[in-house]
Amino acid sequence: MDAFKFFDNDKFASKNGIKLLSIKEGYAEAYFEAKEKHLNAGGYVQGGAIFTLADFAIAAAANSYGKLAVSITSNIQFFRSAKAEDILTAKAEVEFKHYQVPAYKAEVYNQNNELIASCHGNMYVKDVALDLTF
Repeated sequence: MDAFKFFDNDKFASKNGIKLLSIKEGYAEAYFEAKEKHLNAGGYVQGGAIFTLADFAIAAAANSYGKLAVSITSNIQFFRSAKAEDILTAKAEVEFKHYQVPAYKAEVYNQNNELIASCHGNMYVKDVALDLTF
């Protein structure tokens, strides 16, 4: 199965406008354009929307090796606010490659290449093969 098609099956990400830009072993990029529906009460992009973008990029990078990987821990640090119409891009890569519990990092940038957030996650790799092609 085409890797892009596989990740289109992430219903939560796709319903929120998140799209996969690129994927290769241990690396992925995803983006979305912030809309009014992504804003919190203060008028800025909800932290959960930014976290979802980072988490999706990490999931794509982790699953790129062809085995089902699921999150077991994640944390995020926010450095800057984002607003409606910002285009946010998450770039995720493997930090520590382990056969069963690898670590990943995703950094989220706006269209001006300003760092918005940094997310770290540990994954659990299941013994379930994925048929992905790039």
